[in-house]
Amino acid sequence: MRLLKPSSILFLLGMLGISRGRAQDLQTWNEIDVVGNWRKIDLTLPLVTRLDFRQSTPQLFAVGGLADIHLFADTVLTGGYLFVDLPTHNSEVHAPVISVSEKIRLGRLILSDRNQFERLVDLGRLGVHSGLGSSPVRYRNRFLIDESLARPLGGHLFAEEEAFYDFEVSHWN
Repeated sequence: MRLLKPSSILFLLGMLGISRGRAQDLQTWNEIDVVGNWRKIDLTLPLVTRLDFRQSTPQLFAVGGLADIHLFADTVLTGGYLFVDLPTHNSEVHAPVISVSEKIRLGRLILSDRNQFERLVDLGRLGVHSGLGSSPVRYRNRFLIDESLARPLGGHLFAEEEAFYDFEVSHWN
């Protein structure tokens, strides 16, 4: 029984090498999504936690609502809001978001590019942000590769990379 193609194994080893070579620290972003569908609209209630293993407390908790509108076959417009708790700063941030995602299907492989804009309301007043304003706007570009696993396991194997551009300080991170 063969579950992964050799190309999938090489891809995973390559992603592991890239992540180990450039990693500055070890973090996990754990997310649970509750999703409901209605015609061409998906409603998502995400629950997100960020853990940094160099720190003793979680760095972030977020909850909110997102609506995905399927404009075309593989183009999705997303709008929503996240309430973000920053326990290490003993404060909250509000994050309205809007994004456009495009995906390409190649057999069991999916390539996806998400372009998201978010405003981080009240982040500057915490001293977390180095810019001058209290509500910086960021552009986030995420590239995702997702492969469906063969039966009997089913499920997906995926990897993603995301770059952030902060308009407040004109800087990529």
